[in-house]
Amino acid sequence: MEVAVIIPVTRPDHLSLCLGNLIRQTYDHTKIEVMLIKEKELELNIPITDIKIKQFIEDKLHTGLRRNIAIKNTGAEILAFLDDDAIPPLDWIANAVRYLSNNNVAGVCGPIVQFQENLSFLNRLAGAANDSIFLEGFDDSKIYEKKSLKFYNIPLCNSVILRKAWEGVKGFNETAYYYMDDIEFFFLANKLGYKFDSNYSLTINHAVESFPFKFLKKKFITRFHVGINAIIFNDIYGKIPFINLAFLAYPILILLCYLGIIHKSFIFSVFLIYIISALFFSIPYFSKSKIVFIFLPMVFLFTHLTNFIAFTAGLVYYFLNSHKFSGICRDKEERLKTCRLSAI
Repeated sequence: MEVAVIIPVTRPDHLSLCLGNLIRQTYDHTKIEVMLIKEKELELNIPITDIKIKQFIEDKLHTGLRRNIAIKNTGAEILAFLDDDAIPPLDWIANAVRYLSNNNVAGVCGPIVQFQENLSFLNRLAGAANDSIFLEGFDDSKIYEKKSLKFYNIPLCNSVILRKAWEGVKGFNETAYYYMDDIEFFFLANKLGYKFDSNYSLTINHAVESFPFKFLKKKFITRFHVGINAIIFNDIYGKIPFINLAFLAYPILILLCYLGIIHKSFIFSVFLIYIISALFFSIPYFSKSKIVFIFLPMVFLFTHLTNFIAFTAGLVYYFLNSHKFSGICRDKEERLKTCRLSAI
């Protein structure tokens, strides 16, 4: 089966590691093509390989749009998705094709590991935070031990799907803001009856920005857009537990402030419980790096604060500028309507 590996490129410095493992895949190289979508001014260092590598120019930094462009230019039956800073194992494609051939599913994905011993201390801090269930939970929460995943746990930075699923959903959303293309796509795909599994053989390493400035900046940007999307796509985001928890945080915060005014020691007690919880969820990293274990509670605290502030800013921004999102809302309704009609 022919496989197209689709990579929107914005970080050419990281791409070399990704391509380095792709050109050494154990799967038949004559059945692999790599599709790179980049801005016009980006110069990419493409290694010499017997695998076909194609480049496409698109200056709009919209991952859904870029992925659609690549898919329209390939006839591959299987579509594999990676970020440019993701490093797949050498049998990544072979394992994915084997799984899709032996199981009645439309796609398969795998865990994303961001804590890596060979990184700098500040990168390891950020990676450990992202891997922990206390934040994203990509690794330690064992989400991917479940064979069948919820639509919001399927990442397009590490997914391999059948082309028919992409065609069924009518491609990726080209108008929605950041951090919506994968969630909306797999939500609609599930509505159409497509099933997606997880498999540990597809585990990839993913680059992570160093703590604090680059890491927290990225968190702010992504959570800001999550705040916007939580209103526009409320019918989708309302089914995601951590979004409901984010909205629940507001009345809880008001209650905590009230109790803190009445009982001055109450806030200290809450903070102490938080630190103890953070230390508990840091235990998996104690044997890997004791210094990471010591600093993780601080990383968790600053990240949670950043996420909350950014999410709130996104909500406020939407309500102050709701007129700017009319096109996205119309497109969302049209895609949902098309999905409902296709499901009948």
